[in-house]
Amino acid sequence: MELNILMDLCSDVAIRNFGGHLTIMRFTTGWKAWFGTPSFDPEEMRAGIAGLPSYPALEWALRSLLINRSMLP
Repeated sequence: MELNILMDLCSDVAIRNFGGHLTIMRFTTGWKAWFGTPSFDPEEMRAGIAGLPSYPALEWALRSLLINRSMLP
């Protein structure tokens, strides 16, 4: 599936179910995506993000997000 279609699908889910909040980050270990916004508490944010799976391609992260509807703990 093309990236723009995946982004549109994730955006629609975010708008309908998560107040429009969708976060995508790229780390040296790969891509992470979740519905919601990161906490501004550094300890809480780091622990939550570390618990999410990392993917080598943005497309993979978005596909997983649509399947699992991941949010930060």
